Amino acid sequence: MDLNNTSIIFDTDMDTDCDDAGALAVILEYVKQNRARLAAIVTDCPDKYAPTACELICNWYGENPLIGTIYDSEFPEHETDRYVRYRDHRRTLPTEIYYNRTTSKLLGKTDRDYPSSVSVDRRVLSEAEDKSVIVLAIGFLTAIEQLWLSESDEYSPLNGYDLFKQKVAFVVSMGDAAFPFSDNYNFNYNMDRVGAKVFFDLCRCSIYVSPDGMEVITGSSFSSTLQPGHPLRTIYEIYNQGSNKGRMSWDLISLLFALNPNSSLFNIETHGTVRYDDSCNKIYWEAPGPRADYQIKTTITPHEMAELLDNIMINGKLPD
Repeated sequence: MDLNNTSIIFDTDMDTDCDDAGALAVILEYVKQNRARLAAIVTDCPDKYAPTACELICNWYGENPLIGTIYDSEFPEHETDRYVRYRDHRRTLPTEIYYNRTTSKLLGKTDRDYPSSVSVDRRVLSEAEDKSVIVLAIGFLTAIEQLWLSESDEYSPLNGYDLFKQKVAFVVSMGDAAFPFSDNYNFNYNMDRVGAKVFFDLCRCSIYVSPDGMEVITGSSFSSTLQPGHPLRTIYEIYNQGSNKGRMSWDLISLLFALNPNSSLFNIETHGTVRYDDSCNKIYWEAPGPRADYQIKTTITPHEMAELLDNIMINGKLPD
């Protein structure tokens, strides 16, 4: 695959975990070294402070990409089929780990200071060449579904579904414990089952589902190796409630594949089309199906992958 003219939309739930911040730092290192094009960042969780964390990280790396967001007020508390599990999950967490609150105070902004995810997606896709955009969906699938529902506007005469189909080469989705299919908990899909169901039912480009990362612990030396004020150090310390504590790396591995789909670091396999059962939050293969979808598997040990990722975030050393 030729990535010279390919750009990435970074679609993230920058709220529920700190590995989203790590993934953003990795792509910003690639951008800084002219090894990747970041078209835009979209936050897909209804937290009004989510885009501020993205901007704070981008500021540190000297980048200023478009940032769009899902507005908290557009998904009210009484909606039972969308985000109710997200809100229930957040109620189980200590408020001290909500790193977005800290970044919002540093910037003095909330979600209303950013354009909508739909407008950002439409703008970026309208300006892109056909099949030249990779969507990295390391959070929920709401923003993609909302884009598909959009109508023609000043950016394109196409509706959102047709615009996406024309411009996007493939989607990389962080699927948590998605494979194998029995007795697993797909966190991202579970947070918005409505959006996940629409996405897997209607997507026409290939989907690469990345489940690895549970045993890949990164960031455990940030408090010792990154200077005070570095957003990664700040976010990991807040989320982990302490210094030099690492975290699983699902999102970072998904991002690394999106940047290096031809790399020997990964193998891919397909058994047809991935389907999603929203009644039980599980995915399964349909063969044959309308798409060729893929499961991503890492080829190196968890320790080796952790060292590689930490080396990017701490030292800016990219793999060959």
